[in-house]
Amino acid sequence: MKRVTTLLVLGLLTALSPAPAQAVAAERQLVVHSVQADPTYTGLCRGAENGVRVTARLTYTGPGETYLTLVFDGPGSREITCVLLRTRTAWTSYHLAITAPASHRTLSQSSTTTCAAPPVDIATVSELNYDGACGPAFSTPLRAKITSGKGTTRYQWVDENEQPLLGSDVQTVQITEDGGTQYVDGPRLPRQRPGSGKVALLFPDLNSTPLMSGLTAWSTTCRPLATPNLTQVEFTSEDESCELPKPAIFTLKGSITALGPGPIRYAYARKSAQTNNAWVRDPWTSLTLTSAGIVDVSKQWTVPAGRRGEQGYWRLEIDEPYASVSGQARYWFYCPD
Repeated sequence: MKRVTTLLVLGLLTALSPAPAQAVAAERQLVVHSVQADPTYTGLCRGAENGVRVTARLTYTGPGETYLTLVFDGPGSREITCVLLRTRTAWTSYHLAITAPASHRTLSQSSTTTCAAPPVDIATVSELNYDGACGPAFSTPLRAKITSGKGTTRYQWVDENEQPLLGSDVQTVQITEDGGTQYVDGPRLPRQRPGSGKVALLFPDLNSTPLMSGLTAWSTTCRPLATPNLTQVEFTSEDESCELPKPAIFTLKGSITALGPGPIRYAYARKSAQTNNAWVRDPWTSLTLTSAGIVDVSKQWTVPAGRRGEQGYWRLEIDEPYASVSGQARYWFYCPD
């Protein structure tokens, strides 16, 4: 978009010299030597903080005069600077026009403005690709590094559809110097179920169309919260003579490896000729894991007295939140007739 802007029009307001009009005109000269504007700009178009700076240098010869707000006590040079708002992407030509005295000239300078979001880095300061236990208790933080010009920057965390992330409102961050960097924290990214998506920062500038940073991908891969382990079924008591049968006692050495906190249910299951070679599960036991680590869930199993022998297998099962089963461990005992 091409735009032409008249920066300043200087007019003669008062004539301090009573000399004839033709003589005064010959003596007064206001010459524009240069008009300079920031040639290019790419970044947030957020008003005066990032305005285009236009500078003009003028030389005056003649008696004291006032040209609008520019006062000359006598011959000399003066430099004036204006800061104009950047409101949209555009190519603009800035003009400084002198309307009096008669000896003058008009100069112009062009400037290109490209409204764009500042550089944003989310990938290197956030845990985006998650692989672990999932559930309501699991989430990871979001963080971004913003590099911008000096001033106040407004931003909001959004998804790939420019919709605000849950718990994300418009925030502000203060950049203290041009090209300065600030770290900003966002809402936590829920890790309740497998999935993927993208996040970005939206810069809702009031003077321009909202600008969005590049999209950064995230993913969630869910693993069982806990893994069952059954390492051994140990015979801890037996009737060595087998003449006076006593109960046989086995110790089931089991444990659960937890990836994090959360509730689970577990149970032991047995298969033997006594169960018609089908897995028969004990009642479920509820357990609340408080942290990552290994939890001992060993138990004893007593074979009813009078039974002369048995062989089979045990295993440890987890029901919630992700079902999983340990390897099976063999057990046996035998009393000859």
